[in-house]
Amino acid sequence: MSSNQARAESEEAESTAQASVQRAASSSSRRPVSEGREHTIRVLDELSCSPAECLKCIVSLLKDTTYQWWNTLISVVPRKNVTWELFQIEFRKKYISQRFLDQKKKEFLELKQGNMTVSEYERKFILLSKYSREWVPTEADICKRFEEGLNEVIKLLIRILELREFVVLAD
Repeated sequence: MSSNQARAESEEAESTAQASVQRAASSSSRRPVSEGREHTIRVLDELSCSPAECLKCIVSLLKDTTYQWWNTLISVVPRKNVTWELFQIEFRKKYISQRFLDQKKKEFLELKQGNMTVSEYERKFILLSKYSREWVPTEADICKRFEEGLNEVIKLLIRILELREFVVLAD
């Protein structure tokens, strides 16, 4: 990867992290925080940041009340327990409501293709499935749940083909 690409990705990660943290600090809406947080984590993973580097990066981007919240939290936590995992757990508890998570799980469990194309249904299925991992722990479970939500004509064709790999099924 060239230094320009690395710098661009780093700037994108910083911008995304700042935006998600700012929304967490100033917004009562929980949805953008969750999506921004997931994007930030994905960028940090793509940059191959260690957990300690992830924590440093994110904390350096915290502002105002979010930064104060974090400082207050770590003031009562033993230094050895201040980790990336702790940050993620506490951030989720503070800024992502259980009601939001329950709503997303309900949306997933009730998801049907309806008027969506298969591609649109697949996109929504994948997006919502992360909130219901306990319902689809294996690839076979993912395929079964995906198939159950498809329109009847498509469902019939898939059952005839007995597809059990999600990538093949979604295509």
